Order: sequence, then C-alpha cells, then structure tokens
Amino acid sequence: MPREMIEHNSKSPAPPQSKLFSAKKWETALMAWLVLVFPVISVLGAQPPMPKFHFILPATEHTSNYVDEDTLSTMTTGANLRFSSLVSSEGQFLTFTLESDADILNENEGPTTVTVTARLNTGSPYSTPQTLAITVTGSGRADAVDFESIPSFDIVVAANEMSGSASFTLTPKNDQVDEVNETITISSTSSLVSSAAAPITLQDDDAPPTGVNLRSNTNALFEEDGEQEIIIFAEILSPTTYATTRVIPVTVTGTQAQDVVKFAPVASFNITLPAETASATTTFTITPENNLVDEANETITVASTAPFVTGSAMINLIDDDPTPSITLTASPSSISESNGSTRVTIRANWDGQIIFPTDQTIPLTVAGSGTALAVDFLPVPDFDLTIPQGASSGAATFIMTPINDSEDEVNETITISSSSVLVDESATVVLLDNDDAPGNIRLAADPSEIGEGDGATSVTLTATIGNGTTFAETRVFSIDVTGSGGDNVVGFSSISSLFINFVPGTSTSTATLELVPLDDDEDTEDEIVTLSSKDPAITESATIRLLDDDITPVILLSADPSSVSESDGETTINVTATVQNLPSLEENQTLPIMVRGSGRVEAVDFIPVPDFDLVISAGTSTASTTFTLMPLNDPEDEIDESVLIESSSSLVTNSATVMILDDDDPGQVQLSVTPSTVYEGNGTQTVTVTGVIASGQVFPEDRIIPLSIRGSGQPTAVDFEPTST
Repeated sequence: MPREMIEHNSKSPAPPQSKLFSAKKWETALMAWLVLVFPVISVLGAQPPMPKFHFILPATEHTSNYVDEDTLSTMTTGANLRFSSLVSSEGQFLTFTLESDADILNENEGPTTVTVTARLNTGSPYSTPQTLAITVTGSGRADAVDFESIPSFDIVVAANEMSGSASFTLTPKNDQVDEVNETITISSTSSLVSSAAAPITLQDDDAPPTGVNLRSNTNALFEEDGEQEIIIFAEILSPTTYATTRVIPVTVTGTQAQDVVKFAPVASFNITLPAETASATTTFTITPENNLVDEANETITVASTAPFVTGSAMINLIDDDPTPSITLTASPSSISESNGSTRVTIRANWDGQIIFPTDQTIPLTVAGSGTALAVDFLPVPDFDLTIPQGASSGAATFIMTPINDSEDEVNETITISSSSVLVDESATVVLLDNDDAPGNIRLAADPSEIGEGDGATSVTLTATIGNGTTFAETRVFSIDVTGSGGDNVVGFSSISSLFINFVPGTSTSTATLELVPLDDDEDTEDEIVTLSSKDPAITESATIRLLDDDITPVILLSADPSSVSESDGETTINVTATVQNLPSLEENQTLPIMVRGSGRVEAVDFIPVPDFDLVISAGTSTASTTFTLMPLNDPEDEIDESVLIESSSSLVTNSATVMILDDDDPGQVQLSVTPSTVYEGNGTQTVTVTGVIASGQVFPEDRIIPLSIRGSGQPTAVDFEPTST
C-alpha cells in the first residue's frame, strides 16, 4: 500500500526525527504546519526557498486509512511541493532506472536510433501514468566528437506498468578532425529517476595528424636583395586536422657561423592554427647585410619548439660577392743545386677588393716533376699558408734543399700547389743542375794478358769516368773488340757485340766478355786485342795481350874439359847440348857443330876439327858427342887459344869454349869470362873464366890462380848466388 515522503524544495536539512500519523492526524498536522509557516513568508512579500521536511506515512495501518498520491496533491495545493520518491510498503524506494540499447558508436556510423527504457527498480507499478523528462547531453569538451543536438523528450510509463521506452536519433559528425571520444549522458530531471542510463561512447575514427610542417614562400634570398618579406605556411601534412586551436611559436635563426652572410635578428613570433583547419600563414622580414666580404651562404632555419611541428622551413641566404681566385708565387723562383738549403717564400694574391670574413687556411704541397733525370731534393712536408681575416694577401715559407751531387741531371721544376678550391694557379721553383756532362772515360781490362792455350777466358772490362761527374740516367756504351790485323799473330774468336752500362750516380762500370784465343802449334807473335768505343766520351781504350804458347827451344852448348894444355896432345872433348826452357823436345833436333879457333896468330895452334852434328832426340832435353882436339906443342910463348864450339842452328844461343893453354912462361895473366852476359831467367849457368898471359908466352908449369867472385854491391841490381867450379 503506498505511502509518500514529501520533500520541500529548500536546502533545509530534514527534521531530526520523523513522526508517524494516521491519515487524519497527518492531514491535521500538515495543515497546521503550513498555516504557521507560510503566512510568515507571505507577510515578507517574497518567495523564499521552500524549507525541506519529511512526512512518513506509516505502512502498518490499513491501506484504506491512508492517503494516496492524489489526495496528498490535493492537500498540498499551492504549497509548491514535489514528490521525491515513493517507497513500498516494505520501506523500499519506488524509482526508475534508465537504460539504453547502445553503449559504443563510431563517428562514421551515421544516424543511429537509440532506445531509452525507464524501468522501476522494485515493488509494484504506479496506478497512474508516470511521465519522465529525458535529456541527452555530451561532455561539453570542444575537442570531443561532435554530434547533432538532441531535443529533450519524455518517457511515459503507463499505469500499472513496470517500464516505458522512447527513442531518439544520434547523428555523429563524421569529419577529418582528430578528436577525443565523446561521452553521451542520458539523464532525467524527474525525481522519479534514481539512476541515469549508462553513458554512450561516441568513438573518433580519425588518425592523429602526422604533424605540422613549416614552409616558406621562397627557399633562396640574395645578399644584395635587401629587406625581404617572407610568408611562412604552417601546414598539416595529413588529411586529418586538430580539434582545438594550436598556437605555434616560431623562431628564425642562422647557423651563427663567422664566415656566412649576416642578417638582422628576427624576433620570435606565433602562428595560430585554428581548430579543424589544415593550414595557417603569417609573415616576417629578413634583412641581409650587403658587403664586399666573400662569405659562405647562410642557412636560415624557421622552426618551432612545439612538439607537433615536425618540419622546419629552410631559406638559403646567398652571398653575391665573387670568391677570390688565388694565385701562388714563389721567391726565389730558381735555386742552384749547389746553393744548399734555401728559404722559399710563397705568397697568395688575388685581384679585386673582396676580402675573407675569417682566416683562410690554404694547405700547400711541394712536389717535383717525377722525372728521374732531374735534380734531386729533400722531401718537404705539407704546410699551411694563412690569409688573415680582412687581408688582401697571405704568405708562408719553407726550406728547399737540393741534393748537390756529381750527376749530370736536367733541371727540376718544383710545383707548390694546393687542394683548396680558392687556389687557381700554383707556384713553381726551378732547381738548376751545376754538373758538366761526364767525360774522359778510361777503359781497363783484367786480365791484361792471356796465354794462347788458356782457352775461353772471362775478361772484366772496367770503365771509369775521369772528370768527376756521373750520369743521371742509365747510359749504355757500345764497345768494339779488335785485333791488330797482323798475319803472324795469335788468333782469337770474334766478339760481335759488347756493351758497358753506367747506372745513375756511379763513376765506374764493368762488363764481362769471354775471349777465346786460337790455340795452335805455330810459333807466332803475340796479339794485341784492343777494346775501344766510337763515343767521344770514352777517351782511353783497353788492351789485352794474347801470348803465343808455342815456345822456341833454347839450347846451350857446353864442352868438357873446358881447357887443355898445349902439351896434353890429342884430347877428347865432350860437347853437350842442353834445352833450357822446355822439359823435352817434341821432335828430333839436329845441331850442326863447328869447332874453330880465335884466329889469333899468337895463340896456341891446334889441328883443325871437321864439322860434325849433334842430335837431340824427341822426348829428351839433352845430347852429347865428342871430337878430338890436337894442340901443337911448341916452345913458343904463345897466348892461350880459345877454341869455340858453335852451331849454326838458331836454337843454340851460345858457344862452348875450350882453352888451349900455352905451357911457356907467359908472365902476367889476364882474366876474361865467357859468356860475358847471363840472363836472370835462364837459371843456373856456367861462366868460364879465362886467364891469358899478357906476354903471349906460356908457363913452364901449371899455375893456380886464386879467383874471387863478387857483385857491384848495388841493392837494386840483380841478385845471384856465386858457384865456383
């Protein structure tokens, strides 16, 4: 059975304790309270807030004893009262809960019908229709998904029904704006509604913008253009836009480098990008500094610190001053090889009035021509030449050290160059050679003598430059090998070509050749082989003597005994022929032998001896034969006779002598030797010492004459070892 709790519109607190009344008692109390309160309010002539109070209708009494809602409304007519809720007989509130059949909708779904249901929480339905005013509202956020406004509408819960429904159309605005999701609230102003419907989420389907890019109406300005107005565009790069207005702070900066084109500072400014728009613009002014300084182009950056700005505008501020074209010069421009270490000054100059805004470092490299025949020099490390800021030239020095040698070289051209794009022309320094061309070349051969029987012999030919200089490049000389052209000389195999090479920097050079004498059995003259050149630089030839090895035997004769006395009568003389320079003869040699006297009439006479032969057989080196010598014994005081034993053969180089001694008293004896000349190379030789009586007489008896043998005493004379016989 229903009972009501009445709530006054004022904010006054509820009475501390509720009173229970019967129907009549309740009505009487209410009327009494209103009579007491409202006149006071009316007297004041105003409409004060209605106080809040409660009446609890007891549910324990019979239903017919209590008022219903209509009765209560009649009782309170003109009192501006409203019912906040109903409660059941069990003390529970009788209120409605709102429900909708939608929870999430997408922005692009278009108009959607949403049904809202008001449902009693519990208890029995009302006995009369209940009209509930329904409102549909959004969050009120400007950046949320937009939708078309929805008028308020009513839900009527029919009498004796637990629920009632009504529908509305939700139409999202399908745009390209990046918005937050919208929360749509379905609520009621009715006090009978205790719970709003669950909110509907209206989801945005647009991707966030990829960012804002800044762009200028030009990307290049020239220094000479003066003040320029620049338009800056702030543009969203993607199809979607922002849901709210964006303020973009903008700065205009250069690189701040010292050597770039300068411009007047530009104050920071803002670009306002309205909500749901894709672009916005503003302007600012750039004023370049126009001067005569060769500067680098400046890069002006128009940027923003806003996190959503993803791209900056770049403007190239171009210098209009021509870059100087630098020419390098060197002083001195030439250096003699013999000058030694010399300081060279390199200058950088250019035409015009243009200057540099900063110090310019010009890297320099010193290099030769690469010609091997040119004057050499010590390497020079790379170095820098600095042109000071604002200067019209620059200079640097280095040490050039030519190598002073004896080579006959060509002049060297040293180039001082730079990798800098500013340098248009390099500098040069010429190193002058001071050496004469090599000449007075002398040839020498080793060995200088070759035996005919030596066979193929390696000969080293040495060429020596005589004027103190050398060649700077390899020099090749052709050498001619020639003989004397004679007939009776030792022959040799011809040599078709022979060359001697001088490498750079050397004063001597050698070459080898193989010289092959022609070995034969002929006793010929030695050959002189000449090594020479037609080149005038070779002034002295070399010679090689080819020695004939077919040796002519040298035979010496000797006689034994070497003396006989006039009175000895018939005596047998043994004649020996000995080969001196060969171990043996290759063939028989017959030596005609002749025996004769001195022809002096005062000498001892003897019977003439017929000529005879002495034969040395092949394979031997000596042979002997005899003859009979018969002196004439007379009393005459004669001089001793020298009997000569000789041969007409050219192989015999001496005569043997047999002395016939006069036996008559001769007086003083004169000494003589035979041979009177001996040769150092002939080994041990027999020398005969002869004593002659000066008066021409003979001694009556043998005389022993003591002899001594000594040299001249000269230390440089040929040494000998005396032997007496």
